[in-house]
Amino acid sequence: MEMSGVPDPMLQSSLALSAAPFRWTSCPQPPLVWISFREALLQLFSTPGLFLPLLAGLLWIMTGALPIARSLRAWLIAAALVGASLFYTPLSTGLLSSWLLQQLPPPTSAQPSVAVLVGRGSKIAIGSTTVAAGLESRGLVDTIYVSGDQRATAERLVALGVPPDRVAGDDCARTTWENGTRTTAWLRQLNPGAPLPAITLITDPWQLPRASLVFRHLGVEVRPLATPVDPFSARERNYLTVRESAGILLYRLQGRLSRPKDRGAQGNDDHRWPQSRRTTTTPRLRPEVLSVVRIASQRSARGTHTDG
Repeated sequence: MEMSGVPDPMLQSSLALSAAPFRWTSCPQPPLVWISFREALLQLFSTPGLFLPLLAGLLWIMTGALPIARSLRAWLIAAALVGASLFYTPLSTGLLSSWLLQQLPPPTSAQPSVAVLVGRGSKIAIGSTTVAAGLESRGLVDTIYVSGDQRATAERLVALGVPPDRVAGDDCARTTWENGTRTTAWLRQLNPGAPLPAITLITDPWQLPRASLVFRHLGVEVRPLATPVDPFSARERNYLTVRESAGILLYRLQGRLSRPKDRGAQGNDDHRWPQSRRTTTTPRLRPEVLSVVRIASQRSARGTHTDG
């Protein structure tokens, strides 16, 4: 979801770097109709002022044929509306965030040398590019791939000091599944005939479990890393928790999140990329995502937030 927010000066100033020689694939294509329909439904569901009256009307029509008193019918509908309204509370956001955290696969013990940023809109891109550029400056990753986002996101990485030849990406992926399949295809082209390398996957803490499971399903070991949650308002957090909870359930039904049975047992060393910029003393990244998502859950449960 494209999150609106205050324009990022770094992102705006990076537009002058559009000629930078990073590797970029553009795929002009019409939007998927079902995605537009899905987003419209999610927006309707996430707006209580629209959804709850609509739900009340549907329940009134559906219960009209029941042999019950009018007063009891009204009480049943009222109880249903109270239950539905709980989805919009900080408590619901915290519970769903905790459930999403439990879906995260165990992080790989390998030290990834490539970071993947999943496109989620400009507000999330500000956080993900900052995190990725920090990893690159500390020598913890050698390459940063931007999947399914605007070219401006890659340009911001360059503006943050990442050498252009260490940046690549595409604006082709339109779903989390396509983020995984297109990035995996790029990894195979970069390392023909070699096992797929492990990656540091960077996105918001709510999408991180589903995206991590997709990449694992496709044979890529993942070290998940979440972007900061401060820029998001309580409503945005609620929207993202509901959206990603529904997304995980849908992807499980489609069989897109399980570990492939035909994958052989491969050691973590098989997933490493060349150690050109790292030494044996380079510290391993800790799974910071766990603390970040827990903070998101705690803040949601307390109802504290900053508007964005």
